[in-house]
Amino acid sequence: MLCGQTSPSTWRGEHRYADFLDLKGVLEGLLQGVDSIVYRPVESPQLRPGHCAQILLADEPLGTIGQVEAGLAGNFDLTHDTFIFELKCELLFGAWGSRNEAFQPLARFPAVERDLAVVLDDQVPAGQVAAEIRIVAPEMMDDVRLFDVYSGDQVEDGKRSLAFSVRLRSAERTLEDRDADKVIERVLKRLEKTFQARLR
Repeated sequence: MLCGQTSPSTWRGEHRYADFLDLKGVLEGLLQGVDSIVYRPVESPQLRPGHCAQILLADEPLGTIGQVEAGLAGNFDLTHDTFIFELKCELLFGAWGSRNEAFQPLARFPAVERDLAVVLDDQVPAGQVAAEIRIVAPEMMDDVRLFDVYSGDQVEDGKRSLAFSVRLRSAERTLEDRDADKVIERVLKRLEKTFQARLR
């Protein structure tokens, strides 16, 4: 469970309250190295509608993640948005045991990072978008992470903006900006074709 300020100190910046992406980051840490994880929208009476997802491991339900319904949070005197996930431990432990822990050598060449924000239908799961991004140039796709979700005045009704951090790296050479730009251009074309997405 995650609720309240992410840091008790303002030394490194202003106070910020925990959100869904903070909890998802914790979950992704637990699931690092586990393949075939998919998030699928689902409804639960204990969780806020439209802010809940089922976690699937190779199409088998592993757990649930979402924002606690306001009335339920109030019953426990939780005055800020509260986020929670639950996992089937036996299934999780089995997935941990099957992880490939082979040694990975340190990268010889630096990575290039790009931020990419796209607007698309609000019913499209972010995990599905990330999976489509990874398909493009898999030999250079080092990491894809969702870092922001926005729906409001700046996007149309029924749409939302998803922002991803895309890290690219080559095992053979140092990538130049033009290399990264070409990959991002291909990503945008794929997302436009698959989800009718547009660059924000």
